[in-house]
Amino acid sequence: MIKNYLRTALRRLTAHKSYTVINILGLTLGITCATIIFLLIRGELNFDAFHSKRNHIYRVLTVRDRPEGKSTFGASQHPLGQAIRDQFQGV
Repeated sequence: MIKNYLRTALRRLTAHKSYTVINILGLTLGITCATIIFLLIRGELNFDAFHSKRNHIYRVLTVRDRPEGKSTFGASQHPLGQAIRDQFQGV
């Protein structure tokens, strides 16, 4: 029975080549996009998940105003570390 199904499917696929290519490319693109989105979301949700006190982790960002707009990046000036240690308890 499966042999007949495969034979019929192969005949239809070879008879309608353009539709077959469009369907296979669409399926491939959909699976690829879904996989990439899944991996990105999983990476963001599991970032720093191995720390025992992960709820107490903070990130210092630097924001610069430029003519083309604001620029935000995860870096800071070197003296900031000592200033934070001096001004905040528990650091």
